Amino acid sequence: MPHSAGFPREHRHTVGRHVVDLALQAHDALVAARHLPPPRRAEALLDADIRLDQLRQHLHLCLRWQWTSPSQYEHVSRMIEELGRLIGGWRRAAERQQGWAAPE
Repeated sequence: MPHSAGFPREHRHTVGRHVVDLALQAHDALVAARHLPPPRRAEALLDADIRLDQLRQHLHLCLRWQWTSPSQYEHVSRMIEELGRLIGGWRRAAERQQGWAAPE
């Protein structure tokens, strides 16, 4: 999130804010999932997974627009990839608990 403060001034409050919002929304969905019963937990985890994918796509645009360095992008990509694997495992576990599988 602090990195978005270095985005070009004319885009800092649009793209930068959106990147920060997506990160916070993914975090909020994960926190909510921790407190929900299994049927709703799977939905919250799916929401977190979607937000994470949207964040990944926005960060890729930031790389293409050269608002972030390749090394910064590589670092955050690894973190997002690891979090995505964790969310996927949590989703599968929640879906098994309730006896159904959400579409991939």
